Amino acid sequence: MEHEILNLLLVLLIAWSGGIVANRLGYPGILGELIVGIIFGPAILGILHDSNIIAVLSEVGILLLMAYIGMEIDLKDLKKTSWVALFTAIGSFIVPFILGYYTIMFFGGTQISALLVGLAISVTSLATKSRILLDLKLLNTRIASVLMLGALFTDTVALIFFAGIVSFSDFGLINIPVLLIVLVKAILFFTVTFTFGFYLLPLIGKYLEKFGFVSRTFYFTLLLIITLLFAELAVLAGLHGILGAFIAGLFVREGVFNRKLTQEINKVFYDVSIGFLAPVYFISVVST
Repeated sequence: MEHEILNLLLVLLIAWSGGIVANRLGYPGILGELIVGIIFGPAILGILHDSNIIAVLSEVGILLLMAYIGMEIDLKDLKKTSWVALFTAIGSFIVPFILGYYTIMFFGGTQISALLVGLAISVTSLATKSRILLDLKLLNTRIASVLMLGALFTDTVALIFFAGIVSFSDFGLINIPVLLIVLVKAILFFTVTFTFGFYLLPLIGKYLEKFGFVSRTFYFTLLLIITLLFAELAVLAGLHGILGAFIAGLFVREGVFNRKLTQEINKVFYDVSIGFLAPVYFISVVST
């Protein structure tokens, strides 16, 4: 236990230092965290190591970060940029997929390996993209809305593509029933979460305020529960938990809870995620 605490201390200290240096040089803090993770991780110096504490805090950290990102993005802006985001997502998915596929085939790779490589390079990291936008203070811009909504599209499409590749690898043909199950699960996830966010969450906020639940600590715990619930629903649907956390954050907007409380909770999520847990996640990604 003592070694795990020391390792956590070193991870946080090194991540914090790397982020500060990157910011001083005019780069996003995440760049510094990733670089020091490589330098001090097993790849080079071997000072940082993986542990159960790091693994748990990393997972919680990325979920809280994505919830905060969702809180900072206006749902109305997402609606306005939906078609632009859709076409952007299609282009950013298809072009890398085709290039990756034919590159592997050109160098003599198998069709399955070409499909997997094409899929791998066509999907971007939603968490990394979000953190860069946050570090560059671009979350409230149109480009952020396009990129984030496009990432939702591409991640969902990637899930269906991956299911098709796996079935092709196992049976030599695309298993249509399997693809339909994957598609239905994804549709159910978005249906349930958006119904909850648009209709049930405002009612919950209204009645909680009516009965005198106005404590910031109470609402922070409530939002933690909602974030983890949405993340678990995403996992059950075969998606990544960060998608669920991001969608949970989207629905915590003005009009759902008291405006002052919402602003205070946003600050708490920011401090806990950016100040502590998210750096642990990003440095552990490259150091384990």
